[in-house]
Amino acid sequence: MLHHYTSINSLALILESQKIRFTKLNCLDDLKEAENHSPLKFSNIIFASCWTEDTTESIPLWKMYTPNCRGVRIGIKGEIFPKFEIKASEHLSITQEGKNIRSMMVYFPFDNLVHGDIMIHPLSNYDDFFKGPITYVDNVMEKWNEQWKGFKFHDDGGFSFEFGKPLQLFRLKNKPWQFQSEYRFQLLLTPSIKGEQIPIGPALNEDPTNILTDCLLKRRTLKIDYFDIPFSSDVYENLEITLGPTTDRSERLIVESLISKYAPNASIMESALSGHIRK
Repeated sequence: MLHHYTSINSLALILESQKIRFTKLNCLDDLKEAENHSPLKFSNIIFASCWTEDTTESIPLWKMYTPNCRGVRIGIKGEIFPKFEIKASEHLSITQEGKNIRSMMVYFPFDNLVHGDIMIHPLSNYDDFFKGPITYVDNVMEKWNEQWKGFKFHDDGGFSFEFGKPLQLFRLKNKPWQFQSEYRFQLLLTPSIKGEQIPIGPALNEDPTNILTDCLLKRRTLKIDYFDIPFSSDVYENLEITLGPTTDRSERLIVESLISKYAPNASIMESALSGHIRK
């Protein structure tokens, strides 16, 4: 089970919209997240939803992410985001690890990648990038510098960049944040390039003229700080709400009303820390 600490107001918006908010890395509370992805500014185009795998309630997380420990801890079992099957056809080839495959399960079908001026990069469809636990290291920048291979210039005048093991770099944090036991979902979002055909498949990541390279080399960024993604309807059946340790009776009534309206099968629990924290 994954847990997310938040306010009662945010719980209401999550339940009503049936969406989870992803926030741009350079807006998160770890200021170093905006610096760790140098020399390319990935922090401008990576958006994250932060959870924790720690089933034991955390006083620091209550203090940091709820108003005076009066919010909630959302617990969800199973898959949070739905997957959709895409099938290869004469108009669409699907490759995985360099081989053609007949079908693939994805979070974002190709006809749902572009949202106005924003494009969800297909890399977001790969589990290795989209979700996983944070690894805590002594020095994140040192790890990036170990894997950074530099720019590659092509005969046609294009550029590309090379990493040794890029997908392992996007979920690194410095050890002082280890208390969070963070599990992260993340999106790679770029500005849409209107009027140009959007390449499909893993080759998109290797083409020196692709959207991602263009975005990074030209320092293109998005004017938004967050992006909302629908979660699976099954979440309502596996929802566990823990009330904050200093939550009062009126706030409990609000949570109960929200659960009754949007997720009647969810369970509401008292905090194990009730009576342990001064109000």
